[in-house]
Amino acid sequence: MCALAKTTRTIYQPRQSHAPGVPRPTRCRRNDAAAFGRRQCHDGSRGPRHLGGELYLSLSLIKPLLLTMKKPFLSKLLIFALVVVLFENSGLRAAGESNPSPKPEARFKLVPFGSIRPEGWIRKMIEQDVTQGLFVNYYRTWELKYNAYVNRELVGSEARPWRGVAGHAWEGAVQAGWGLALITNAILSGDSTATQRADEFVAMILKSQDPDGYIGIFNPSNRYQPDKMDLNGSRGLLFQGLLYYAQGFARKDVLDAVERAVQCDMRHFNRDSMNLWARSQLAMNYPQFLDQLAQATGKAEYAEYGAFVIESYSSAGGLPPTCFADGTLANLLDLERPFVGHAANTTPYLVLPWLNYYVTGNPVYRQAAKNGFAKFFKQMSLSGSLPGDEDNNGRAPFPDIGIEFCTTTYLMESAAVSGEKTGESRFFDLAERVFFNAGMGARMWDGTSHAYLKRDSELSLDYGPDPASKIMHRYQYSPAHEPFCCAEAMMDLLPLFTSHMFKQTKDGRSLAAVGFGPATVDVTLAGTKVRVEERTQYPFASDIDFHVRPEKSVVFEFLVRVPEWAPTATVACDGAEIGRQRDYYVIKKLWHEGDLVRVRFETPVEAIHWVNDEYALKSGPLVFAAKIEAVPVRYDTFPSGKQTTQELSGGKQPIFGFTPGKNKKDWEGGLIANAKQPAFGFKRVVVQISDPEQPWRESPVQLQGEMSHMRRTAKVALVPMGSTVLRRVTFPASLYYGSSDTATMMDSNTSR
Repeated sequence: MCALAKTTRTIYQPRQSHAPGVPRPTRCRRNDAAAFGRRQCHDGSRGPRHLGGELYLSLSLIKPLLLTMKKPFLSKLLIFALVVVLFENSGLRAAGESNPSPKPEARFKLVPFGSIRPEGWIRKMIEQDVTQGLFVNYYRTWELKYNAYVNRELVGSEARPWRGVAGHAWEGAVQAGWGLALITNAILSGDSTATQRADEFVAMILKSQDPDGYIGIFNPSNRYQPDKMDLNGSRGLLFQGLLYYAQGFARKDVLDAVERAVQCDMRHFNRDSMNLWARSQLAMNYPQFLDQLAQATGKAEYAEYGAFVIESYSSAGGLPPTCFADGTLANLLDLERPFVGHAANTTPYLVLPWLNYYVTGNPVYRQAAKNGFAKFFKQMSLSGSLPGDEDNNGRAPFPDIGIEFCTTTYLMESAAVSGEKTGESRFFDLAERVFFNAGMGARMWDGTSHAYLKRDSELSLDYGPDPASKIMHRYQYSPAHEPFCCAEAMMDLLPLFTSHMFKQTKDGRSLAAVGFGPATVDVTLAGTKVRVEERTQYPFASDIDFHVRPEKSVVFEFLVRVPEWAPTATVACDGAEIGRQRDYYVIKKLWHEGDLVRVRFETPVEAIHWVNDEYALKSGPLVFAAKIEAVPVRYDTFPSGKQTTQELSGGKQPIFGFTPGKNKKDWEGGLIANAKQPAFGFKRVVVQISDPEQPWRESPVQLQGEMSHMRRTAKVALVPMGSTVLRRVTFPASLYYGSSDTATMMDSNTSR
């Protein structure tokens, strides 16, 4: 398609990932094995967890900016100001180093996995995925056959002579990702077959654990080596799945095994380790898992170890190639450098500086986190994700650039965890936006297939089975694209979003509803077991009822997030004190069985002026699109030649391309500019559908209005992106029917 010709457009020219003139930090060694934060460099100087190291690191990171200043006086002034700020915030004064930087307290903490259960349409989709979607036969995929965690040979037998070290590592990554998807879906669906497979999978992993605690894909002679340290990075996904299994099925032995595995890593990969670096893959998911393990066990050393892994990723000896370097501390602090790398790596990196800030209290990490998301929002797609097919290359978010499914799932997690740490509503807004639009818009409603790459505007998907198409076949819908990472990301998305819908405060006395949708949560608040049932059709409806059912009467605070897109909200609860604290309504009372909290959000229609100089329409968390009739074209052989649907599922789950149907030309018109009608006159309308539990198959909400085409107007109905395969999301604004103040109206709503 001609769309690919547009992929060279940039926001600004990217710079090198490691800017010239930035001193590379000296590799440091830990002095005290019990005090992980104190370390000493081989040259005797202090590392960045001490005052001198903090100043050295911070000054080195801003040196390229100082060099660009034309006035030496301003450079010196900036250096002096930075020294003062870091000195004051570090808490390390002349009296000594015994007073570390004060650590901020995270706003919320995780609810154990399985305590939040999906209901309504979310439960229906998970059950459907597990019983008839690609999940059913995914275990047959050829890359899972060799069981890399048990068969640790690097090349293997004659059955896989093409597999070298990298191939073996990829098999381990696929197995780790499958473990997370299998376990989470088994727990939330309650399906007996899925649960049995999860039991067998976990038993196999535990059996592979070595006496020293190691769980991984390498034999003793090959693990913890410079050229292999980062190749087993996807274990973070596996360990996350094992942690969820331990929580969901109350298996302390599994939690103990996970802790032993992490402690083995801590003994062999630490600040004393020479020439070992986290690099790109290990930093993608291992630190996030370690933060969750610290919360689950109450052992802060795991979060501190995660901070070390993140520092290692940003350190000189481990600097990754440009495509994996977007998340290094230097690059995050550089606001002039856009994201240029592999988007599926960039989005999980966004949360790393937040994790380090809440471990160390170092304000440099807080600034890096803010910068990272500031840069992301400049390059964010309409659907809420990060364009990249597969690298972003500094491009503006034009709607004809592909978005990788992995990118979307990892971004949803990064946003939700960032919201958990900071409490800021905008991060949960982002988690919802990317979930409801980019996520739902890149998969079939029944879970049978997905697109590895998906454009916000997708006008046709007929590339044929030609192996020479290479990247292009990834836009088609398949039950198992190669690489398999995006199929696993699709299976992860619903369970992981569910796990972030509620958060608790650290003191255990408050519960917050932060991600909306039908669900039930069981928690302990102020020492009393409490169940909260969230009944809603959100995001298709903006009214939410929370039914509170405590085991006995108890006082606690219930927080309800207020989305940034809602200009007004109403909250009602009999006998409660209701107040507003920043991004939340706080409802406090003596709760009894059957108490009800009713929440209503206003969902106006917004017109968004996009980077292609066209306009999109959004209401609440949903971005709306013109649904183009999609005529399926079936292929039975995967374009790469390695994976066939016959091998996967007996041919029952074909690969689909799609051609546009008869209504394609209906969407070639434009929006009618009229200053007297905001959002081009479109109104949000609720319609009746045949099955309320399948709202993505047939949407119960539309935006209805008029569009112009060839000097004629026609009534049209836009639907959520997630209810489409072929679609158009941006439209020109027609001036033919406009009034003299058309330009004023078109520029009045430019929210992103």
